[in-house]
Amino acid sequence: MLSKLPNWAIAVALLAPAALLILSAIVPWTMGFTVEARTEVLAFVSAGERMPRWHLRGARLLVDEDRELRGPVQLELSRHVRVRIRRVGGQSTIIEIEGSQQSVASGRLVRLFDESDRVVGEAKSSLVIELDGDAPATTTLPIAGQIIVGDVVFSQTVSTSPILREATISFLAETIFGSDRFQAGSARINAGERFYVSGGGAGPVSTARGFVRVDAAPGLFAVYHAVGRYGHVTRYGSAGYTIRASLWSRVSTDPFLRALAAVYAPIFLILLQALVARMTGRDIA
Repeated sequence: MLSKLPNWAIAVALLAPAALLILSAIVPWTMGFTVEARTEVLAFVSAGERMPRWHLRGARLLVDEDRELRGPVQLELSRHVRVRIRRVGGQSTIIEIEGSQQSVASGRLVRLFDESDRVVGEAKSSLVIELDGDAPATTTLPIAGQIIVGDVVFSQTVSTSPILREATISFLAETIFGSDRFQAGSARINAGERFYVSGGGAGPVSTARGFVRVDAAPGLFAVYHAVGRYGHVTRYGSAGYTIRASLWSRVSTDPFLRALAAVYAPIFLILLQALVARMTGRDIA
C-alpha cells in the first residue's frame, strides 16, 4: 500500500508535526494566570461590574476625611474605584479607597450598610479603613478588576515599606484545537517584586478576579485568576521582565497534542522507513 503513495505525500506527512509546531509559535495566544501570593500590599482598580459586598468586623472607618464610623459594617464598592490594601507583618490592615475619573463622575465611591442591610453612609471622595490586627476573626475580601500584587521598594526602609513576600504563578493554556484548559507550567516571584497580568498593552488587564484574606499569618494572603498574554514583573533597579509558559511547555503538556503524538508516532516511523527504503532502492509493500 505504501508503494502507491508518491514521495511528496510521504514528505508532507512527515513534515506535518513540524508545521504544527510552527503554527503554534506564530499564532498569538492568550493564557490564564493563577496567582497565589503572601504579600504585604495589593492594589486594584475595581471592575466595571459590581462585586460582592465586603463584610468588615472590628473596623474603624474614616469617611471623606471628616467622619468616623466603627464596624461591623458592609461595604459596597462602586465601579472603577482605586483600592490599596496593606498589612506589614501582623499589624493592623489598612485599606485606602479613592476615586478615578469614572467613579468621581458617578458621585460615590462606596456605600455603607449595617448588618441589617440598612444604608448608614456613603464615601464620595475617600475612605480609609483600619482592621484591628489583634482581632481573632479572619476577613475575606473579594476583589476584581486591574490587580497588582506587591510593590517596588524605593527610598523607604524595609521596616515601613510593604512588599511582596512570595508568590507562585501557574500558567493555564488552552488546547491548540479547542477551549479546554490545562496547566502549562509555573513560576515563582521573589520577595520585593511587583506583578500583574498584561494583555500586551500598558498596565494590567481589567478582568482579574479573586480574593484577599486577612488571618493570623503575617501580611495578606491573595489568590486571583486573570487571562492575558504575559505576566509582568517589576523589581528594584531594573525595568523588569515578562513571564509566560514557554512554547515547549505548552506543546509538551497539551493533552490533545500528547494524544495525537501517541497515535501518530508509529505512523511516522512507518512512513520514515518507507521513505528511507525508497531512497536506498528497497521499496516496501
